[in-house]
Amino acid sequence: MSDWLEFVIGEAFLALRRNLLFTFAAITTVAMALFLIGGFAYTYYQADRYIHALPTQLEVRVFLKDGMPQDVVTQLGGSIQNLAGEASSVFISKETAWDKMRADHPDYPNDLENPLPDAYTVTFKSVEAATAGAATLANDPAVDKVVYLKELAAELKRGLSVLRYVGYCGLVLLFVGGIIIFNAIELTVVARRREVRIMQLVGASIATIRIPFVLEGTIHGVLGGAVAAGFLAGANAVVGESVRGLGRTIPAYPWLPVSLIMVAAGALIGFLCSTIATRAMVRF
Repeated sequence: MSDWLEFVIGEAFLALRRNLLFTFAAITTVAMALFLIGGFAYTYYQADRYIHALPTQLEVRVFLKDGMPQDVVTQLGGSIQNLAGEASSVFISKETAWDKMRADHPDYPNDLENPLPDAYTVTFKSVEAATAGAATLANDPAVDKVVYLKELAAELKRGLSVLRYVGYCGLVLLFVGGIIIFNAIELTVVARRREVRIMQLVGASIATIRIPFVLEGTIHGVLGGAVAAGFLAGANAVVGESVRGLGRTIPAYPWLPVSLIMVAAGALIGFLCSTIATRAMVRF
């Protein structure tokens, strides 16, 4: 068993050394494809988390009309709590808001009348729910005005759409990388067809003949995934330094899960492409 393992592994690494140009092309193409896909996927994930964690920038402020009786105010509060996706709601009376404003601006004249209305501050669980809730509240007869930064929400949603579509370019490049791995294995099989035929004649098993080729393609993918993981970590570090220079921070980079995903994705691509190549070229 040890001799068999030594043979198939040795043949795989021997093929890697024989086909350095194809090996380099396959590894770099898979690496760039996974880097693009992984980078856009990670950016999309963080942006989506950011959008759904905006409790203040995307909150809905509901200003009531002057002179609304208490039962109407209470009824509106119940309607707000029944809105789909509502996370929390706080009633701020005009007196409370005025006291806070006076505390923040002590230079205001003492005889200045309170111009502020009663209001509710409402947060939602998602951007979609906030947009729908703001539209519903704007039609309530007790509501004078609804303030909601829907333009900011729309811009963020459009940004996610752009990231999603650009990520498709990475999928195309990944497909190209798979073709390169397929061609590299295919040409290796063609170049060694005589050896393959001799191995068949001496009774070598299907596994003994095919596994070195499949292992070679899998190594292409693993190395490509490892390189892509390194690129992603480096890109995240560069972005982090740039953001820190602006006084901001970015979430901690989960290098271990991302690296494992990149390597596993590369291995899967290499395995599938090399398996297809050996099925197509090696006839048993």
